[in-house]
Amino acid sequence: ADAAQVPPGHLGVTNEHHGGPIGEPSAAVETLTAVLNPVEVQLDGSESLTQLVRPTRRAVPYQAPAHLEWLVNWATDRDNDDAVKVAVVHGAGGTGKTRLCVELGVALTEGSWVTGFVPRGIQGSVDEAVFAALERSSGDTLVVVDYADGRNTDDLLRLLAAARSHSGEGR
Repeated sequence: ADAAQVPPGHLGVTNEHHGGPIGEPSAAVETLTAVLNPVEVQLDGSESLTQLVRPTRRAVPYQAPAHLEWLVNWATDRDNDDAVKVAVVHGAGGTGKTRLCVELGVALTEGSWVTGFVPRGIQGSVDEAVFAALERSSGDTLVVVDYADGRNTDDLLRLLAAARSHSGEGR
């Protein structure tokens, strides 16, 4: 959906293709998984009410919009295997952008993808370990940059460069 066509309070998804692979191999899987925040955090019964409403807790059943199926199909489409794919999920606060990315990550993890959120560092910076792990990775990988508008622009460009330069096959 084009940003101009998305009514206030609704989600929109925009995508772009950038040449180059993105993904993950076995030895580097653990490294990349260790530096990304998980898309799903299991409930253990000790959560406060505020912790339960976090999208990664998945405490509330999800009413999947058509965007989720579209994103899964887009991510797994093998027509452009050598491309780094970028999707921008946009919408007003509270419309479910983060939860949509959580559910996308869960769906792709079931297909053996490595998925996770890029942790927020000081002043929105990205830790050097994330860049290094992404560059060494290969295979299918979903890296979510939540609240990208508050991130360091140079770091976002470096993430794309790291994804393009990583070794092996995958997206």
